[in-house]
Amino acid sequence: MDIYILGAIAFISGIFYFLSPVLMPFVLGTLFAYLLAPTVTKLQKHLKSRTVSTLIPLFVFIGILTSALIIGIPFIIEDISSFVQKTPVYAQWLEKALNEGGIIHKFAQEWNLPIDKETIKTQVYTYSDQIALAALDTLQRTALGAMAIFDALSLMIITPLVTFYVLYDWPKFIQNLKKLIPSDIRNETVGAFEKIDHKLSKFLRGQLSVCLLLGLFYGSALGLTGLNMGFFIGLATGLLSFIPFIGMGLGLVFAMVLAVMQYQLSGIEPYLIILAIFAVGQLLEGFILTPKLVGESTGLHPVWVIFAVMAGGELGGFLGMLIALPLATILTVVIPIALKIWFKERAKHNKKVS
Repeated sequence: MDIYILGAIAFISGIFYFLSPVLMPFVLGTLFAYLLAPTVTKLQKHLKSRTVSTLIPLFVFIGILTSALIIGIPFIIEDISSFVQKTPVYAQWLEKALNEGGIIHKFAQEWNLPIDKETIKTQVYTYSDQIALAALDTLQRTALGAMAIFDALSLMIITPLVTFYVLYDWPKFIQNLKKLIPSDIRNETVGAFEKIDHKLSKFLRGQLSVCLLLGLFYGSALGLTGLNMGFFIGLATGLLSFIPFIGMGLGLVFAMVLAVMQYQLSGIEPYLIILAIFAVGQLLEGFILTPKLVGESTGLHPVWVIFAVMAGGELGGFLGMLIALPLATILTVVIPIALKIWFKERAKHNKKVS
């Protein structure tokens, strides 16, 4: 039996690996359906119609998401365009800062740091060229490619359809799943699934809310400071905040690097403001948002989260990262149950032997 289970897991993993490029709308649709299912169930008690109860939250969700994209994308495009236009200015400043008497040159002399102007310039220009070529190649292969248009259309069309059908048939799906479970272990298995559902639903909804609220806070705060690409960096920091320390750390590093290029070490105030924004964001996340929206009992250990996200990204790219945390949350329930069953079976076996 164990061989068949391992074979089934290997088969499913292989399908997931090879079909991951086309699975995105189905995974997203199922995820959205899972998040909206309790709302649909509550509405159905009042409206009686499953179809209407499914369409109302789905249309509201799509409307909120569309409005956010319509409002947010112009800010992001403006930030990126402004940064690209000012790139020559930043290059000139770097040239002056590296010259004798420049800020970077003085700093290196005061701290006895070895500095090679030509090497730094070569590295900067090399990485700049590589980034530019990578961006151009990405545009040619994705943004301007036929497959990218197909992918975008599939996300916009197939994802809502999958969400609707999964939501509509959610009760049937649960009932059919229960029927598949052998009667002798049905109660224990259903109990385990209920534990998983309680922990997973609370964690996903809470963590998603935390990420969105932090993204709005960081994006708005950094944007108001006048930092180039501040809104984009802040939004990305918030959305990556589900990775403990790494999301915030990357956002702070990028914000500081952009601040150095923009303000050119002319004063300490901009850097103190940026540090204050990230400090407030961490306090907001640690003492208000996460305890209220996620809860300590459902939170995952930071090391487990980092490992899950990195492993998911390595095995399945963005799709792997997307499902890494739900799987990690499920495993926190399944592993203790499996170990308890294993130890119980081992104890029975030892009694028989003795």
